[in-house]
Amino acid sequence: MLLSIKTKLKLNKNQKTLMAKDAGIARFAYNWGLATWQDLYKDGLKPNKYLLKKFFNNHVKPEFTWIKEKGICQKITQYAFDNLGEAFQRFFKGLSEYPKFKKKGKNDNFTILLIDFIHQVKLAQIVDTKKKVFLYRKEPFIVTTVVLR
Repeated sequence: MLLSIKTKLKLNKNQKTLMAKDAGIARFAYNWGLATWQDLYKDGLKPNKYLLKKFFNNHVKPEFTWIKEKGICQKITQYAFDNLGEAFQRFFKGLSEYPKFKKKGKNDNFTILLIDFIHQVKLAQIVDTKKKVFLYRKEPFIVTTVVLR
C-alpha cells in the first residue's frame, strides 16, 4: 500500500518563482527526453532512460546555463527522466497510452529530494498565494513530488 501526505503550501513571490523554474526545468527535460526517444526509435535504436539521462547531463545540460542556476535542485532532471522511463514501461505493458509532451501550466509538477526541497522552501514560512501548491510525500519521506495548480 502506497501512503502519501498531501500538504498545501502557501508561497511568497520568490518561492513561487523558484517553484515555477523547477517545474519548467522538469518539463524541459521530460519533453527533450521524449523527443529524443522518438528520434532514436525512428533511427532503429532502442533508447532507455539511462542513455538519455547520461547524454543530457554530459552534452545538453552544459549548453543551457539556466538549468544550473543557483537555488535550482540539479536532481530534478534525473527524476524527469525516471518519470519518462516509467511512462514508457507502463505503455509497453499496455497499462497506459503513449507518453505525451508536457505543456506549461497544465499540472506542472516536479520530483525532488525532500532534503533539497526543505532548503528551497522552508515549510514553516507559509505565506498566502493565489496558486495552490501541493506537496506529496511518500514513505519514507525522502522523494517528494510537488504539484503546482
